[in-house]
Amino acid sequence: MELVRRYPQYVDRFRRGMDSQPFALMACNYISNLSYASYVDIGKVGMDIDYWEAGYRCMDWCCGELLELLKDKDLMKDTIIVLYGDHGDDYWGHGTHNGLAHAIEPNNLLIHTPLIIWDGIHRKEPEHDQRLIQTSDLREVIMVLLNGRTLESLPTRRYVISRNEYAAQPIREESFNKAYSVTEGRYMLMVSGKGLEMYDTKMDPACQNNVLRFFVYENGILRSNEKKMEMLRFHLLNFWNSREQRILRQKFYKLKDVLYTQTLDLYIAGNRSEKDMLDEMKFEKVNTAF
Repeated sequence: MELVRRYPQYVDRFRRGMDSQPFALMACNYISNLSYASYVDIGKVGMDIDYWEAGYRCMDWCCGELLELLKDKDLMKDTIIVLYGDHGDDYWGHGTHNGLAHAIEPNNLLIHTPLIIWDGIHRKEPEHDQRLIQTSDLREVIMVLLNGRTLESLPTRRYVISRNEYAAQPIREESFNKAYSVTEGRYMLMVSGKGLEMYDTKMDPACQNNVLRFFVYENGILRSNEKKMEMLRFHLLNFWNSREQRILRQKFYKLKDVLYTQTLDLYIAGNRSEKDMLDEMKFEKVNTAF
């Protein structure tokens, strides 16, 4: 990897990398990572939302220029291009953590990241694949494509585990809440120092309503909070019936087992212990703060 500090140098390195055949290049645009758009001419922008939108235009512009390089060299039909991000975007929906843009908990908005594959060698018709995939799967995805196989030949992933920082990262109260989450596509379970949170991401894609607050969790058993259900019966019970609650309880137990195991694996990989994990991650507490 070579770090360059000017955008023209970045494009030039990419252009020179295409001159050798065959080539494999990995380009990381760290500047656009936080929507800092001052390195290209985007015209005058104001503050906050205008600057934020300008950062996205810069990312589009950057990707477009790299594609134009391939077109100019007549390489599109012989190239596989993988465009992806390391995380999604959430500036205001779940707080700002005193400006720590990478400290927001791995909720649904954060873990759904762009992934676009252009296969100019084997595939001619566009298609969508809705199966779960982690960033760590991309190496295998690329090797499958280079060998002319379809993505259907990849093993189906049942769960995706996410985190906002590393196991050894210290927690700073009021500014950094380290957290881990697991999803099977629709339901998401998250654990942090504040406790457990669970979301139905089909009904609540922004993760604003922690459904665990409608339950009581004691001694490893999740049961309906009848007192709260009585208070909310007029509208909520139209869809929050006993069957829905039963499904959520079943999903909770399965996801909690996966989340505990996967989080422990990450702690051990970070030279931390199970005790460290339990001291920091409150697996037996429900986060009811809103």
